[in-house]
Amino acid sequence: GYAPQGWDPPLGTVAAPAAGDDAGGVVTRWTMLRALVNDWWQGLTVTPMLDLVPLRPGLTAGQWVDELSLRLVGQTMTPARRDAIVAVANGIGPTDPAVEASSYAWTLIPLILDSRYFRQR
Repeated sequence: GYAPQGWDPPLGTVAAPAAGDDAGGVVTRWTMLRALVNDWWQGLTVTPMLDLVPLRPGLTAGQWVDELSLRLVGQTMTPARRDAIVAVANGIGPTDPAVEASSYAWTLIPLILDSRYFRQR
């Protein structure tokens, strides 16, 4: 960190980006990402959610999130993190068919974009 007025830590301000990850910052990012995903801003053109990774017969929710993660952040998540993201969709497991993706995509996409995987890319 850096020390304002020459003060030594712990009085100095932390310069690490993660230091700004307070609850208000997280909620603000989530709100902004949901606004982007759900096309809340007039005049801004976004790709429809289901056009990012179109649904195909036999595609599971876990596979859909893997492909979506690869498309959005350039890598797939660990199975445990992927399953945690899928678990946010009520009653859906990673091996369930992804036929209802339109009902939970608006929630999962912001979580992928706010994950550590997005920050690593």
